[in-house]
Amino acid sequence: MELSLRALCCNKPGQRGPRSKSTHRIASLQSEATVSSIWPQSRISNKRYGGDVGVLWIDAHPDIQTLKDTGHAHAQVLGMLLGEGDRDFVGEVDIPVRPSKVMYAGLDEWSANEQKVIDRLNLRHTSSRELSGDSNAILKWIADEDIKQLAVHLDVDAILPGRFPPILFNKPGTDKTILSGVPRGRLEPEHVVRLLRDVSAACEIVGLAITEYIPWDAIETRKLLSQLPLV
Repeated sequence: MELSLRALCCNKPGQRGPRSKSTHRIASLQSEATVSSIWPQSRISNKRYGGDVGVLWIDAHPDIQTLKDTGHAHAQVLGMLLGEGDRDFVGEVDIPVRPSKVMYAGLDEWSANEQKVIDRLNLRHTSSRELSGDSNAILKWIADEDIKQLAVHLDVDAILPGRFPPILFNKPGTDKTILSGVPRGRLEPEHVVRLLRDVSAACEIVGLAITEYIPWDAIETRKLLSQLPLV
């Protein structure tokens, strides 16, 4: 699976659709979701475009928990972008994202408390099953909301763990019961690529945050090499 701004956010040669002429796009690849999502999607993208940026949240988790639910900031990050939650983090959000400008992709499970937030803010969502055949639900949202610029949060744990190794659930030395009870992604890699190519033909992707990427092979190789003489 090729995860790059060029591969995911640009139209293929000869493909019709809006190509970005902006020099203000930003992409990030990190193992932690909080900073990499807040900065490109709020302080830069949403502020630059006057609060009209859409946010496509590709994730197996809603990320709208509060401090009452968890102490993990990465599970609260979308709530922060919406202007809710920890004051220090919310203070970094110059212009909160409007709930109507948010769409979940590949979201299949959530808690009762998360359901309350989803209902209160009327956050729209599409399941992995809906996206297995086409991207129509996402494209309809883009058209309905007249979204011209889009910031994308791609948490790689939205992908089936068996199809994409650098995910937390694939930590070496653990079995399939690791983090039992935590929803696992069900999207196929090719569905993610197709979705992002489709949306890039419908609007301009101005931010791409690829998060929760953990290169286990590189980590294990480094551990091995550190034990060798002269290395």
